Amino acid sequence: MPSIKSFYQRLTTWVGSAVNTLLSVLKIIAISKRPFQLGHLKVDGSEKCIVLGSGPSLRGTWAERGREERTTYVAVNTFVFSEFFESLRPEYYVILDPGMWLADADLTRKTLALLQQKTNWNMTLLVPFSAANTPFIQTLKKHSYVNVVFINYVVFKGFPDVAHYFFRKNRAMPQSQNVLVAALFLAINIGYKEIELWGADHDWHKTLVVDENNTVCVKQIHFYEQEQEVKYVPFYKGLHVKETFRMDEIFFAWAKVFHGYHVVRNYAKSCGTTIRNTTPESFVDAFERMK
Repeated sequence: MPSIKSFYQRLTTWVGSAVNTLLSVLKIIAISKRPFQLGHLKVDGSEKCIVLGSGPSLRGTWAERGREERTTYVAVNTFVFSEFFESLRPEYYVILDPGMWLADADLTRKTLALLQQKTNWNMTLLVPFSAANTPFIQTLKKHSYVNVVFINYVVFKGFPDVAHYFFRKNRAMPQSQNVLVAALFLAINIGYKEIELWGADHDWHKTLVVDENNTVCVKQIHFYEQEQEVKYVPFYKGLHVKETFRMDEIFFAWAKVFHGYHVVRNYAKSCGTTIRNTTPESFVDAFERMK
């Protein structure tokens, strides 16, 4: 017979899921827009999809694998800064951070300029509806090779079966604290049944320091940067925000990242999709490892 404690825990979990489900459905009704059916985007003849993170390990994976035939590539955020952007010619590009279209920063301006200059093949840019009327997106909509598709980044929390229903309808998404969570989810909904994850090192905790003013600083190293050139900088909450993380806040945010991968794994399983992580020494524990 279950103990009172275990019964209370199960009841609390169920009540929490019920409340979250109700609030998520109300949020979908209030702000989710009529979605584009992502299945129409699938590249004919492509059997596999590779989602490209920006972790340092990506350079080694690229050296071993190169561009594969009958394979679709998904890039994210600032991947356009790398020399691999033109070599891999990704079919999809996902940007989720509002700082990329709201911030008046060098990174934003350079990302926009490089996307305009380098993209000379047909590429679909997937961004939330909230970015639709921003100068960043309006500029890219005029690009002859960039097809901008808007998505409902409406976070659903609650009962998995209900969540999966709205996920399949493209009315909601898992919480994507990291853009790779969103990229994997979108690859599933586009229709790929075999997905690989490259460059998802996710070992950011190794790069944290706290300076003499108790400011949390980070050294974020991407595969297209030389480690010796990257310095510790204050860890801001976003490109358009000048407030830094506290230590408890950043670990809480990272917990959401790793939880999001588990949500995507369960959704992928319900769709008959296999996701494999090819990243050496990755801290992502949700997916099957692939050497």
